[in-house]
Amino acid sequence: MAQVRAGVVVCPGTLVAVLSAMRTSSDGLDGYERAPVRTRIRSSDSRLALSKVYLALFASCGSGADPVSGPPTAPPPRDPNPEAVTVFVTDMPSHRLVRMNDLSGAGWETALSGTGPSFNSPYHFSFDPHGRIYVADRDNARIVRMDDFAGNGWKAFSGPGWTGLTGGGPNVKSVYVDADGRIYMTVGSSVVRIDDMDGAGWTSFGPTPGATGPGSFNNVKSVALDARGRIYVTDTERHRIARFDNMRGAGWVTFGSMGSGPGQFKRPDGLALDSLGRIYVTDNENHRIVRVDDMSGSGWVALGSHGGGAGQFNEPHDIAVSDSMTIYVADTANHRVVRIDDMAGSGWITLGTCCHGVAQFEAPKGIRIRRR
Repeated sequence: MAQVRAGVVVCPGTLVAVLSAMRTSSDGLDGYERAPVRTRIRSSDSRLALSKVYLALFASCGSGADPVSGPPTAPPPRDPNPEAVTVFVTDMPSHRLVRMNDLSGAGWETALSGTGPSFNSPYHFSFDPHGRIYVADRDNARIVRMDDFAGNGWKAFSGPGWTGLTGGGPNVKSVYVDADGRIYMTVGSSVVRIDDMDGAGWTSFGPTPGATGPGSFNNVKSVALDARGRIYVTDTERHRIARFDNMRGAGWVTFGSMGSGPGQFKRPDGLALDSLGRIYVTDNENHRIVRVDDMSGSGWVALGSHGGGAGQFNEPHDIAVSDSMTIYVADTANHRVVRIDDMAGSGWITLGTCCHGVAQFEAPKGIRIRRR
C-alpha cells in the first residue's frame, strides 16, 4: 500500500524501481547526484533521467507486485507441463504406497513390493526437506520413514505416549515434516510433535475433554504448516478446521460447522495449503473439495457433488496442490485419483478403477506430489 511521507508517495518496492531507473540512465542521474543543490536540475538529460524515476515510482505503486509486503495477489503462471511431477498415493486397504509419473499411470511402481517391512492401512504421508518419505502407518500404530521408494533407511517410530492420548492406539492418521525436520502427527484426538525419529522432544497438544477452546479436538485427521509455522488441522468430528501458532495452542482460531452450505463441512479429512497460503479441504461426506483464502472463510469456493462423473467425488480423503496451483485429489470411494487445473474443475482427468492391479486403487487415502 502506498504511503505519503513529506509530500512524496512511497510504495514498497520503490527503491528497487528507482535504482533500476538510475542504472539505465546514460548520464543524467550521475550529474544530478554530484551537482550542488542549487544546480541539480541543469540539463535536458537530467530531466529525462528524472522522468524515468517518476515512471518507475508510478509503475511500482500500480503494478500489484510487491516484493516487500508479501506474495503476489494473483496465482503464479501455470506450469505448461503440469505432469512434470511424480504422484504418490497410499492405497489403504491394499496396504501399499504407489507412485506414477503422471495420471496416465506411466511409471507405476509399488513401494516395498518385495519381502521385508510392510504397511498396515497406511493413511496420509509427507516428505521432509531431504526428500525422505514419512508414512502414517495407521493400524501398526506408528509412523515410518524411508530414505527412498525402495525402502532403504527404513525406520519406524511408535510413541511411548500413545496410550496416554485420547483416541490413541492404532489411530495415527497423518504426518507432516516442517522445514527444520520436526515431525508432526495426528494421533486420535491429539497433535504430537517430535524432533526426530527417536522421539526426542516429544510434546502433544489436545484434547481438552468437554472444552470448546484451544485443543478441543474430536478426531483430528490431517496436519499441515504454513510459511509462518502455524499449525492447521482438520478437526473431523467437530466438522471444522483449526489453526494455532504453536504446540501450546496460542493464536487458536477455528472455521466451520456441521452442514452442507458455505462455511460448513461434514467430516473434513484432507488439508493442504498453496503457495499463496490459501486453504484446501476435502469435505468428505459432502463429496466435495473446498478452498478458502483464510481462516475467516473469505473467498469460499467449493467443487463437487456425490457421484462418479466429471466434477463429482465420492468421499474424497486427501488433496495436494502444486506450485502452479494444479490440484490433485484422492477420490476414495470412486477408487481413483483426480487432477484438475482449478477450482472450476477445468482440465478434469482421472486415473483408477477398483481394485489391486496396476492403475487400480481399492481406497486411496493420501496423495502427494513431488516435482521430477
